[in-house]
Amino acid sequence: IEQIENRNILGYTFEYERKDTFKNTNLHTVLSAGFRSDWINSALDASPNREKIATITKDKITEVNYWAYVKENWQLNSQVLLQFGSRFDMFTFEILDQKGTNMSGKRDAFLVSPKASLFYNPVNNIQLFLKGGSGYHSNSTHAAIEDKTTHPLPKALAADIGTEFRIGGKFIASVALWTIKSDSEYIFVADTGDFENNGSSLRKGVDVSSKINPLKNIWLNISANYSKGKLLDAPKNENSIPAAPVFTSTGSIVYKHSNGLNLYLGAKFMGERPLNEDESVMEKDYFLLDASIHKTFKNIEIGLSVQNLFNIKWKEAVFYDASRLKNEVLDGVEDVHFTPGTPRYVKGSISYNF
Repeated sequence: IEQIENRNILGYTFEYERKDTFKNTNLHTVLSAGFRSDWINSALDASPNREKIATITKDKITEVNYWAYVKENWQLNSQVLLQFGSRFDMFTFEILDQKGTNMSGKRDAFLVSPKASLFYNPVNNIQLFLKGGSGYHSNSTHAAIEDKTTHPLPKALAADIGTEFRIGGKFIASVALWTIKSDSEYIFVADTGDFENNGSSLRKGVDVSSKINPLKNIWLNISANYSKGKLLDAPKNENSIPAAPVFTSTGSIVYKHSNGLNLYLGAKFMGERPLNEDESVMEKDYFLLDASIHKTFKNIEIGLSVQNLFNIKWKEAVFYDASRLKNEVLDGVEDVHFTPGTPRYVKGSISYNF
């Protein structure tokens, strides 16, 4: 499969801010409006051995977003901050099919998304927060035109509760419990360029992150994320979200010296995840290490970086669906299809600052 895209973008943002007082409380108001317009030439070709043999889709796409929002920060006292607001979005989706499969069309959609957050600092260096609101996920102009049964801007309701805290100047951490309910869960089908709607979904998870300064010039950064998602319109035991990560984690050790020497060692972990709804097919986990060293000499910086330090074989994009070989006459066999992850990659650099 070869994907081709040329895109031109034009946009404008207007923003107005002001600060006021109300009965010994402080208000910080932000009003904003703008638009963004994308003009896209998009194509999808069947290209075995990188030789084009057929055009699957070829479209001229126009997508325009007009938006406006108001955000209010209301400092009730030294310990309590209330943040609230709302955003209005209007989209125009249009496709001109150049292949002649009669998929041309135009559709408009709008959505109002209110949001609110409460921050409470019971003591210095500790903050508790509670957040909630609605938003949307604009999947694709193709999905908006082709699927008339679903709103082009599928609503998502989200909430999270957590804390951020600091211990001296050596330790900073945050913990958050969250949930997201989405009206639509789309899967892109690369063979046809279509989107498959698996219905509404519910995700729950927890995020933990910390930044530690154990020694002078050294910082440790650690984060871990657990997420479990279910398809709400599917039968029990057949409602997992394909390819959705369950456990992920990142970490790094950073050394920065005043003489211009910077060292970095970073790790990424992707846990085992289901590739189909009943979890009968699972993709195994992987662990990657990256490293870099940079040295600055006045106006010159010399660097060396290595991605995938141990040259691990891993799969970047993974799907489980049907396919068949060129000479097979069967309807297709369900199997794993993937994009190989980047092998060991070494890059050197020289930068001059002036």
